[in-house]
Amino acid sequence: MSVAESVTSAERVGRRTVLRTNEHEYPTYYTIDRLEKRLGANGFVRANPGALVNLRFVDHLVPNGDGSYDLYLKDRNSTVITVSRSRSRQLLTSLEP
Repeated sequence: MSVAESVTSAERVGRRTVLRTNEHEYPTYYTIDRLEKRLGANGFVRANPGALVNLRFVDHLVPNGDGSYDLYLKDRNSTVITVSRSRSRQLLTSLEP
């Protein structure tokens, strides 16, 4: 498994970006934009302006009623990331079989 395949998500937390795997969190100074360029071809999709998710780790989505969704990851913490209304269509299309 490559490093990109083991990353479940990347999320901006304050001034840093945290890369999450099933086992650990790694704070970095990479921007979400830069990570999206590097990881986008590996099955990562932007969930909101401050988060990327690895499609291989998406468990399920719960609609919030306003066009946004709560996305649950298949990781040991059942991480929840909000998918913004503007990004929801792209994400839903990416998840279609």
